[in-house]
This record gives sequence, structure tokens and C-alpha cells, in this order.
Amino acid sequence: MTGTGTQADPYVVSTWDEIIEKIAEKNAYVKCAPGLVFDMNEMFPEEAPGLTFHCLEFDGNGIRIENGRYNGNVISLGSNTVSQTIKNININDFLIQGEGHLIYSYYSSHKFYDCVFSGQLTGYFSTLRYSGVICIGANSLYSSLQHDYYRCGFNIKTQGRYFCTGRATNWWTFMYFHDCHIVVSCDHLSATDCYGSFRMQNSLLQGDLGSQAYICDSHDSIIDADCESIVYSSYDTYSHVIYNSERARLTNVPSEIFTPMTSAELRDASAIAATGFPIGVK
Repeated sequence: MTGTGTQADPYVVSTWDEIIEKIAEKNAYVKCAPGLVFDMNEMFPEEAPGLTFHCLEFDGNGIRIENGRYNGNVISLGSNTVSQTIKNININDFLIQGEGHLIYSYYSSHKFYDCVFSGQLTGYFSTLRYSGVICIGANSLYSSLQHDYYRCGFNIKTQGRYFCTGRATNWWTFMYFHDCHIVVSCDHLSATDCYGSFRMQNSLLQGDLGSQAYICDSHDSIIDADCESIVYSSYDTYSHVIYNSERARLTNVPSEIFTPMTSAELRDASAIAATGFPIGVK
């Protein structure tokens, strides 16, 4: 391991133990050596440990963490109340069982850049803490004041009830997906006790959203997914979403916000360009 943990001279870590040690150091800057791959099933066949970040910034430098079986949170943002940044990590083929989340933040605000998350959730939910992909500020008043930022890819299958949760004892929470490709498969997507499950910009949401999905303040984004009911919980003057009208149904959604398109139109570059959108559906 090299470095002093400052922004100009981050810790450069190359082993699992070094990663765990330095991400626990509050206000530190940590970077992984290139080419790191950790097979959690080989290292921890019974139960993989999660990562709890207290550092200010973690640059995974392309790190791959694979085949983990978790009974709790995969990533936890700890007691550091200033903005934390996590970037350049790949967590693939994970399985979350029990009461756990992919990302759990005690004190919001944080930013995720250029990360890829791919796996399954098979857990349950209780009256206090939901199983889901992202839970921000549970039982914390800080979450009502923060905006959280993701520029990542999510490919998630969940058998539990909730995909995205932002529950903070009835406080509103925003999860801001910017430049994201999100693929989900779930039996129920909801935003109970939070302001919106998805707040997107320049993002593509695909898959099966189940019975209900809440969208909030989304700009230049596309929903190409099955959903029995899309509910728009809040919007501003810049909101604009294209949705696949053959796959999803709107509920109490202002027509000036959502533009319907067919599956064929969503794959027509000229049709997408005519809307002024910077992205399309592949």
C-alpha cells in the first residue's frame, strides 16, 4: 500500500484487507490498484461481508467484486455526513438475502460514478427497514435535505416487494439517476413513504416494473418497461419523459410530461431525435 490518504496522494490499495482498513478511515481518499478481482464465493463461501465507507472518496479503478452472497447490505455509507463519492466499481452476480440493500445510506449525500451493479434480491421487508436496491437515510432526518447522484448501470432482479426505497420515517428523499441505464425485474415497485422511486436525467429505464412505479422530476429520459401503473409524484417545468405505450399504463400523469411511443418508434433514431432526446433505446 502506498499514499497518505489525501486528495493529492490517495491511499493505493491492492488487497481486500487494505480496502476494508482504508475505506473505514474518515475523510480519506482511497484508490485501488488496477486489475483487482475478488470472488466472494471463494473468499467467503458462507456469507460475504459488505463494504462500509467512511472515506470521502473511493476510486475502485475498475475493481470487480463478484459472486457474493449477502445477508445484509452490500454497500453502506457510514457516519460521514459530508458528500461521499464512490466510483469505478463493478459488483456482479450478487445475491442479497434477508433484510439487506445493495446501497444503504445512514446519512445522505453521496455520488456514484461509472459503477455497474448486477444481481438479485430475494429478501423480505419489515415495518422499519425495507429490503431493496437503494435505501437512503432510514430513520435519519438528514435524508430530507440531500440529493443523491448516480451515474451507473443497474441490472437488478428482485423477488422482494420493493426495488427502490427512500424511506426515512415519512421524510422525502430524492434519488437522482443521471446518465444511467437501469434494468429491473420485480414483482412490485413502490415508493411508500418517499417522494419518488426514480428521479432521472438522460437515463434509460427498462425491464418489468411490476404493479406500480413512481417517477419524480425526470428530464430527457425513456421508460421502456412493463408496468401496470406509472405514477408521476412530482414534476417541474423541465420534466419530459418518453414511455412505451405498448408496455406501460399511466395513472394521474400530466400528458404534457409524458410522450407515448410504440416499441418500433423507440428503436427509430429519427423518431427519438425528433423529440430532442439525447439518448435512444438499443
